[in-house]
Amino acid sequence: MGWIVGTAILLFIIALFVALFSAPANEAAPEIDMASLLSMSLVQASLSTLAATASGTAMAIALNRLDFPGRSLVISVLSSAIVAPAIAVGIGLLAIWGRAGIVADLFAAFGGKWTGSIFGLHGTVLAHAVLDAPLVARILVDRLDAIPPERQKLGQSLGLKPLSRIRLLDWPAMAPALPGAIGLVFLLCFTSFPVVLLLGGGPANQTFEVAIYGAVRQSFDLGGAARLALVQMAVCMALVVPILLLAPQFGQTSAGRRHVWKPGGTERAIAMLIVLAGLILYVTPLLAPLFRGLENGGLSHVFASDSFWRALITSLGVGTLSACLTTLIALLLARAAAASRSKTSRAALMLPAYAYLLTPAVVISLGLFLIVRSLGLAAENAAPFALVTGSVLLSLPFALSALAPATATIESRYGKVLESLAPSALTRWRLVEWPLLRTAIGTVLAMAFCFSLGDLGIVALFGTEHLATLPWAINRALGAYRTNDAAAMTAILLVINFAVFLVLPKLVAGRNRNA
Repeated sequence: MGWIVGTAILLFIIALFVALFSAPANEAAPEIDMASLLSMSLVQASLSTLAATASGTAMAIALNRLDFPGRSLVISVLSSAIVAPAIAVGIGLLAIWGRAGIVADLFAAFGGKWTGSIFGLHGTVLAHAVLDAPLVARILVDRLDAIPPERQKLGQSLGLKPLSRIRLLDWPAMAPALPGAIGLVFLLCFTSFPVVLLLGGGPANQTFEVAIYGAVRQSFDLGGAARLALVQMAVCMALVVPILLLAPQFGQTSAGRRHVWKPGGTERAIAMLIVLAGLILYVTPLLAPLFRGLENGGLSHVFASDSFWRALITSLGVGTLSACLTTLIALLLARAAAASRSKTSRAALMLPAYAYLLTPAVVISLGLFLIVRSLGLAAENAAPFALVTGSVLLSLPFALSALAPATATIESRYGKVLESLAPSALTRWRLVEWPLLRTAIGTVLAMAFCFSLGDLGIVALFGTEHLATLPWAINRALGAYRTNDAAAMTAILLVINFAVFLVLPKLVAGRNRNA
């Protein structure tokens, strides 16, 4: 069954390619400056990656130096960064630094006027730092906490200075994970859509994703959009292979360190300031929409809107269906890969599932849009299928990263026994696989649901006034200058997102969550 699913995904990706290559051009559309677009995308992604990596590394080193009661909670907050909706971070930064934001209100309260702007390259870089620095910190803090106690005690007895400690102990621990982490962050920034759409500030700072969206929505230049998508996919392909080879391993919360090398007073104070600044940088853009949404009856106005409830129901339905399908497909693929005896066949089976890393959300959306048009179907009628399909492809790489190691362990430990006993599929699932996989399954369900709930890229080309998800409703509210409504809906999106991410894995894992 896993091979059938893998083949179906491969055929779907091929169909996307065919649709992109055969897209009709619009001769009346403005000419696309591909070189300028590529240059801007690379500059934005490079600066964003530098900012996220530098701040995330500093946060990881600072957390490694400290031991305080809420440390594991802080690390859990960093873990939630992977499901933080990009559109929510953009709305949060607008709520703080926008012309009608919190900073502007503070200036006005003291008789001044805020003349700064969050729009432009600097705003995009800041938003990506907020989104991706916690991810880098989460990857690296586990590496630092895993440094053998004997090495730490030796360094402590030798009286290593802070810089020497970083050079001799921290750097060797972080170095193996840094290439994969940097590559992953660069790819996320290069394919960013909601952040650049909200904060880019115009054509001068747009990237491929936004240009594709504009080519379809504004000039209906499907051929131009397809060319943009193919160039973006070629660049992503050059990044994907190294990332898959150097992919970081996400460990569990590292609250149980065997040895804590407590720093001196000055170093400890600096570490505490870095952690505090990092939390402020990450948490305030997520809290700002909540406070802004409560102003002037924002939540009550949203709750009275029928369009909000339609968007919420659509988002919850698509998210639930996508999460279930993602988990099922990932399980089938992971089981088939674990049972395969050949590395080549395992790679052939798994590679199509990593399609999202090669074809970002807007590109998938464009391919689906072109396929729907070629079949003579109305885009609005095909939108639910497109939303679910795109969301599954979006979540599948992360689902396989969580499930494939666990299924491989089951096969290596119990494969021969199960083969000799030949239990039914239901018995095997109930007695062996479910108890050992339920923790990973809970994580996959939560991640897939949250990815789908917060995604704007898939719905960007299919969203209409009558069919909208919560992120699309937020985007429409911003376009109509209803900032309070946008902030209120963002607050609701965040509450649902993080509640599901924090609660669902524990509910599914049950008593086995520490297994």
